[in-house]
Amino acid sequence: MKMPAREKDECCAAPCESPDAPRYPWGLSLSLDNDSLEKLGLTELPALGAETMLVARVKVTSVSSNESEHGASKNVSLQITAMALGKQRKETAALMFGG
Repeated sequence: MKMPAREKDECCAAPCESPDAPRYPWGLSLSLDNDSLEKLGLTELPALGAETMLVARVKVTSVSSNESEHGASKNVSLQITAMALGKQRKETAALMFGG
Protein backbone atom coordinates (compact mmCIF):
# COMPACT_ATOMS: atom_id res chain seq x y z
CA MET A 1 0.00 0.00 0.00
CA LYS A 2 3.06 2.30 0.04
CA MET A 3 2.78 5.35 -2.19
CA PRO A 4 5.01 5.40 -5.27
CA ALA A 5 7.48 8.30 -5.46
CA ARG A 6 5.26 10.14 -7.99
CA GLU A 7 2.33 10.07 -5.56
CA LYS A 8 4.52 11.22 -2.66
CA ASP A 9 5.72 14.18 -4.72
CA GLU A 10 2.12 15.11 -5.58
CA CYS A 11 1.09 15.27 -1.92
CA CYS A 12 4.05 17.45 -0.89
CA ALA A 13 5.00 20.94 -2.03
CA ALA A 14 8.59 19.77 -2.57
CA PRO A 15 9.99 16.29 -3.23
CA CYS A 16 9.40 14.20 -0.10
CA GLU A 17 12.81 13.00 0.98
CA SER A 18 12.17 13.84 4.64
CA PRO A 19 11.90 10.86 7.01
CA ASP A 20 8.67 12.46 8.25
CA ALA A 21 7.09 12.46 4.79
CA PRO A 22 4.05 10.17 4.42
CA ARG A 23 4.87 6.75 2.99
CA TYR A 24 1.28 5.53 2.77
CA PRO A 25 -1.87 7.28 1.50
CA TRP A 26 -4.00 9.28 3.94
CA GLY A 27 -6.59 7.19 5.73
CA LEU A 28 -4.53 4.00 6.08
CA SER A 29 -3.26 4.87 9.56
CA LEU A 30 -5.10 3.88 12.75
CA SER A 31 -4.58 5.40 16.17
CA LEU A 32 -5.77 3.48 19.24
CA ASP A 33 -6.35 5.30 22.53
CA ASN A 34 -6.39 3.85 26.06
CA ASP A 35 -10.02 2.73 25.86
CA SER A 36 -9.50 1.03 22.49
CA LEU A 37 -6.35 -0.75 23.70
CA GLU A 38 -8.24 -1.95 26.76
CA LYS A 39 -11.12 -3.27 24.62
CA LEU A 40 -8.55 -5.19 22.57
CA GLY A 41 -7.07 -6.68 25.75
CA LEU A 42 -3.64 -5.12 25.16
CA THR A 43 -1.96 -4.48 28.49
CA GLU A 44 1.54 -3.95 27.07
CA LEU A 45 2.39 -1.74 24.13
CA PRO A 46 4.18 -3.34 21.18
CA ALA A 47 7.75 -2.29 20.45
CA LEU A 48 8.17 0.70 18.15
CA GLY A 49 8.61 -0.59 14.59
CA ALA A 50 7.22 -4.04 15.43
CA GLU A 51 4.91 -5.66 12.91
CA THR A 52 1.76 -7.44 14.03
CA MET A 53 -1.48 -8.73 12.55
CA LEU A 54 -4.72 -6.75 12.38
CA VAL A 55 -7.96 -8.59 11.63
CA ALA A 56 -11.00 -6.39 11.20
CA ARG A 57 -14.64 -6.55 10.27
CA VAL A 58 -15.76 -3.42 8.44
CA LYS A 59 -19.03 -1.93 7.26
CA VAL A 60 -19.08 -0.24 3.85
CA THR A 61 -20.44 3.23 4.61
CA SER A 62 -19.99 4.92 1.25
CA VAL A 63 -19.20 4.05 -2.37
CA SER A 64 -18.73 6.41 -5.28
CA SER A 65 -17.53 6.46 -8.84
CA ASN A 66 -16.77 9.59 -10.82
CA GLU A 67 -15.66 10.33 -14.37
CA SER A 68 -14.33 13.68 -15.54
CA GLU A 69 -12.19 15.02 -18.32
CA HIS A 70 -9.19 14.21 -16.11
CA GLY A 71 -10.06 10.53 -15.76
CA ALA A 72 -12.08 8.20 -13.57
CA SER A 73 -11.93 7.73 -9.82
CA LYS A 74 -13.52 5.31 -7.36
CA ASN A 75 -13.84 5.54 -3.58
CA VAL A 76 -15.01 3.21 -0.83
CA SER A 77 -15.34 4.28 2.82
CA LEU A 78 -15.12 1.62 5.51
CA GLN A 79 -16.04 1.78 9.19
CA ILE A 80 -14.23 -0.74 11.40
CA THR A 81 -16.89 -2.43 13.55
CA ALA A 82 -14.78 -5.17 15.17
CA MET A 83 -11.10 -5.99 15.20
CA ALA A 84 -8.39 -8.08 16.78
CA LEU A 85 -4.78 -7.01 17.05
CA GLY A 86 -1.69 -9.04 17.85
CA LYS A 87 -0.85 -12.69 17.73
CA GLN A 88 -3.53 -14.75 16.10
CA ARG A 89 -5.42 -16.96 18.49
CA LYS A 90 -7.84 -19.69 17.58
CA GLU A 91 -10.67 -17.82 19.25
CA THR A 92 -10.17 -14.59 17.27
CA ALA A 93 -12.73 -15.55 14.62
CA ALA A 94 -15.17 -16.75 17.25
CA LEU A 95 -14.84 -13.50 19.21
CA MET A 96 -15.37 -11.35 16.12
CA PHE A 97 -17.88 -13.34 14.14
CA GLY A 98 -19.49 -15.72 16.66
CA GLY A 99 -19.53 -19.52 16.52
